[in-house]
Amino acid sequence: MFILDVQGLQFKDSDFVCKEIAILNKATGQLYHHFINLPIPSKWLNENFRRQVQWNTQNLHGLDWDSFNFSFLPLENITNFIQEIVQNNTVFVKGFNKKVWLCNLINNHIVDMDSLGCPNFKKLKTVLFPNSLHCNTHSINNLFCTRENVFLLNNWFVNKID
Repeated sequence: MFILDVQGLQFKDSDFVCKEIAILNKATGQLYHHFINLPIPSKWLNENFRRQVQWNTQNLHGLDWDSFNFSFLPLENITNFIQEIVQNNTVFVKGFNKKVWLCNLINNHIVDMDSLGCPNFKKLKTVLFPNSLHCNTHSINNLFCTRENVFLLNNWFVNKID
């Protein structure tokens, strides 16, 4: 079993664009965490989309459209990356939209942890597990981090805390 989380960008009816991904192997504790190198610079986005990107960066995840880390993964390789790790195993995600996005990439059994009663990330982070750690990219802010999120979800799953 695997727990997967993504952070990214979406504008109105556009496709979701993944900017960061983390996959945790529940059996081994192995973490796979990458940032995604997007194929076009933000200056080519229309003005409304660019404003939405800026809002997401400032208020949700802190990931700039044009930035990437030494651990980057080209956007076109994301499906192969996920499939190589999870193979035919069940994958747990938090949220209907993440489940739909993942179902469009792989054919695995995917479980939305909301259907299991998992609380929102804010409660997981501030009430249930307040000492969780961001990756270095998010260490200067208190925004969402996929690395932190998969460990929060795993802690909840293991302890089944309501």
